[in-house]
Amino acid sequence: MRAPSPLAVLALLLLSGCADGGDDKAAAADSGARPGASDGGTEADGGDGSDGSDGATGTDGTDGTDGTDGGTGTDGADGGDGDGGDDGLPPLSLSPKAALGQLLFFDRELSGNRDLACSSCHLPSHGLGDGLPFATGPNSVGLGPDRSYSGDPLEGRNAQPVFNLDAVPALFWDGAISGSPETGFDHIHADELPLPPGLENPLAAQAMFPVAQPAEMRGFEGDVDVFGAPNDLGNMSQDDTYAIWDAVMARILAFPDYGEAFARVYPEVPADELGFVHAANALAAFQLEAFQLRNSPYDRHLAGEADALSAAQLRGLEIFEGKAGCAECHSGPDLTDLAFHNVLAPQIGPGRVSGDYDNDGRDLGRWRVTGAEADRYAFRTPTLRNIAVTGPYTHAGAYTSLEAAVRHMLDPVPSFAAYDPRQLRADLRDQVYDNAEVIAEMQAGLSPRMVPRSLSEDELADLLAFLESLTDPAIHSLPERVRPAAVPSGLPIDGR
Repeated sequence: MRAPSPLAVLALLLLSGCADGGDDKAAAADSGARPGASDGGTEADGGDGSDGSDGATGTDGTDGTDGTDGGTGTDGADGGDGDGGDDGLPPLSLSPKAALGQLLFFDRELSGNRDLACSSCHLPSHGLGDGLPFATGPNSVGLGPDRSYSGDPLEGRNAQPVFNLDAVPALFWDGAISGSPETGFDHIHADELPLPPGLENPLAAQAMFPVAQPAEMRGFEGDVDVFGAPNDLGNMSQDDTYAIWDAVMARILAFPDYGEAFARVYPEVPADELGFVHAANALAAFQLEAFQLRNSPYDRHLAGEADALSAAQLRGLEIFEGKAGCAECHSGPDLTDLAFHNVLAPQIGPGRVSGDYDNDGRDLGRWRVTGAEADRYAFRTPTLRNIAVTGPYTHAGAYTSLEAAVRHMLDPVPSFAAYDPRQLRADLRDQVYDNAEVIAEMQAGLSPRMVPRSLSEDELADLLAFLESLTDPAIHSLPERVRPAAVPSGLPIDGR
């Protein structure tokens, strides 16, 4: 029996309102014309995860088709529910809009070279980051910490995890996007590039930008895509972002499966009035529904579960709230004050001074948004939820272990002076910024909260044990729970 096509998968997702998952499900076919495109598309070359001959390989069934009960659902168990995994969690249930966003999140068709998706930098297998100090975009090879740096200009910041973003009013390390549908959305280039109307939340506003940025998803002039064709998006002018958004949406709607999905989710919008705003809202809906991770041992402790934390973790909690001073910034439900502080984090990589790619290694942080001198080198306090599985740490991923990051936060000045680039990948060790004048400026602007704090080795071990308790176990089953069986473009899915 043949496996379900992407259209069948999409129909099941939309009709059931449930996501599909599982590592043993396949990406699209690697033979013949690209599946789904209304004009027949270009022949695929097989990619790195496509092994089916007729659209998609099997799911959970022994013959690569149905499940063990002989049903026709994509996971073989109940006709389309996602795989609950081995952790006892129920199947992931998504609204139709979020189910559409799930497909878009994993579809490489949104990138100019068709070589990466949103999931390429926000991998479910890596805590919804990518395990790299800072993200690398088009023309790179591999996934996660082993992904190559292509030699193209880089964005230069660590890819932040995308869980629990419902409570974050200003996104990115520098808070560059903020606002609401009522007040409008502000961003660093809002004067020359006001966002189109209809965006539902800051996360949807954020989703507008990666597809338009050359170093993130769009690619560069002269690039070719994975089929050897010119990158039409990369060859467009950066000055015409609205046209880029239109071109990305035209790509998406070239696949009938997507056309049907958008019609189901936005029945009141004529097909010729659909824009990338609608895709961005779906992407945001998926992330907000699928990536809620607030059921850690620490949460269960707060709810009154007597044995939720070990003795070491309880001692670590006391140190966290007291002697180590962590709670001065890492407070509130998600253990962040959502404010911006200069913590004297080492500067790695190209930095970010302007919006161009001529940066000199500095990243001026929040200053780029506000222009306030007090905001130079200040970055948003990250959440500590799931912190043990979302390294490397700081805005440029300077610290590759949680212990190293904690030691830096306890006494930043000597830690900065003694920074050892050997913890970085070999190809990044010569990219540590070392301009003495700038370093002096960074030290002068160090947050007054960053006073030296002394812990014994035993106390440090207890503090690290407590930080481990902030991990929601569900984060470990994300790959099985959130990845779709296939996407309408038929392109490979990250991690399959």
